[in-house]
Amino acid sequence: GYGFAILTAQSKSIAILSQNAINYGFERQCKGVYAACIPVLALEALSESERAHLVARAEAILQHSEAEVLVFGCAGLTQQQSHFSHKLNLPVVDGVRAGVSMLEGLVRNKLQTSKRNTFQTNTMA
Repeated sequence: GYGFAILTAQSKSIAILSQNAINYGFERQCKGVYAACIPVLALEALSESERAHLVARAEAILQHSEAEVLVFGCAGLTQQQSHFSHKLNLPVVDGVRAGVSMLEGLVRNKLQTSKRNTFQTNTMA
């Protein structure tokens, strides 16, 4: 999709997530970082009306930013990924699931830390 918007739970995360997008070279693709203004622990027990309000907030963010992908910037949102993707009709990337999938791929391919140079066991080489 053309660009992504990041949704996080609290506004205190906006600055660091915005800076991370720049540090990782995504400043052109990142269409903005937005907060749901919900305590992280409250995300575990959302009522249907609270969840509907959160989806509406995400829809407004996507309309404003013109992003085509939503990225969750908070692990507390993980369990909402499928629901949001279905309701918003777009890909929703959850960092926790994406990270675990990446690690599973490394394990499946039997990759490990290089033993050359930095992590070699014999420092005399």
